[in-house]
Amino acid sequence: MGYIERPIITEIAPKTYHINEWGVDCQYLLIGEERALLIDTGTGLYDVRKTVETLTDKPYDVVVTHMHGDHNGGSDQFEQVWMHPLDIALVPQAEAMSTPEAIAVKMKRFTEMKTVGHYETGLFAYGWSRYDQVFPYEQLKKLPAVNKCTYLELQDEQVFELGNREVVVYHTPGHTPGSVSLLDKKRRILFAGDAMNSNVGTRSVGGAYSGVTVSTMLRGLLRIQKMRDQYDQTFTGHISYAETVDVFSQPGEILDDVIENLRSILRGDAQIIQMPSHLKPELVMPTAIYRTAATIFHPDLLWEDGEEHIVP
Repeated sequence: MGYIERPIITEIAPKTYHINEWGVDCQYLLIGEERALLIDTGTGLYDVRKTVETLTDKPYDVVVTHMHGDHNGGSDQFEQVWMHPLDIALVPQAEAMSTPEAIAVKMKRFTEMKTVGHYETGLFAYGWSRYDQVFPYEQLKKLPAVNKCTYLELQDEQVFELGNREVVVYHTPGHTPGSVSLLDKKRRILFAGDAMNSNVGTRSVGGAYSGVTVSTMLRGLLRIQKMRDQYDQTFTGHISYAETVDVFSQPGEILDDVIENLRSILRGDAQIIQMPSHLKPELVMPTAIYRTAATIFHPDLLWEDGEEHIVP
């Protein structure tokens, strides 16, 4: 099998494009009658801007779901990028995560692993095959920044009107303080970034905390769960991984399982394992396990200060 040497673009709905950036992450381009919207800029390993402008000649906005370098790394190819203000403050910390060297380490780590999770629980175990047999990570180079982009402050319930296509922003903190999800009301698709992945949590791999309590994350995801009659599919920032080039909506039960896992942490009856980080094996993190969900958390960040301890 030869290398896949360029991003894979798939039309997942009319005028709705999924871009698989060498199995590292996903970007999405939504095109309306008047404008377009790019969701996430990836690591910057390819010409994101050229790709967008190949797919549409309409003016467009750029939104980043959160500040991590595999979602914000290509932002300097644009003049302006929308991001939640809680994450704008954290951008300098994320820049080191999107260097070619950091990406090579990440892919090498994934290649060496047979599973992420914990076999013995029988509840959460998944794995990837050989990344390096499909994607030429050691050959990839991060494109030079065209400029230093200006970040615009994204707000909860902000609306992007694309022309007969409305996209609404919802603050879903947890993975980062400023993580957001976007609802495409016309296509009935939720674009969730990393806010509700099966391995999401409130503890950052890059440091002790993400700065978000378990209770805050739970309330945000409950809000999205209650909106389920407004969307039929959920696409995250990592739908396509490694040699998996198919693009499928995330199963709805993953959100349900993450929510139940967060509730169990707050109730005190969660099944807890100590799980090494898939990026930093020396970092071992308490992780609650429930069906498809492995939820990373810190025991000192369960409730907001002064919050009544009643599980939502």
